Amino acid sequence: MQGMADDFTAAGRRLDPQGLELIARTLLDRQQLTEAAADLGLSVDAAYKRRRRTEEAIAAFYCIAGRRPASGRAKAVRRDPAATAEGA
Repeated sequence: MQGMADDFTAAGRRLDPQGLELIARTLLDRQQLTEAAADLGLSVDAAYKRRRRTEEAIAAFYCIAGRRPASGRAKAVRRDPAATAEGA
């Protein structure tokens, strides 16, 4: 996760540290969101929103379309920036 945060910092952007912690705990460690939220002193709703915003920032930075696979919805698809530029 630190490497990803460094990529964002180098690009002049910043990722929410609690959002990254929530992603690490809930997606990588498979901890329940309610438990992770309580550990971080957040409401479940606030934790969900923080994690969601951080996921969206990561997806936008790396040109990933669609929703995260862990959501049970459409799979994330990596877009080729070169193909997008050619079609413009």
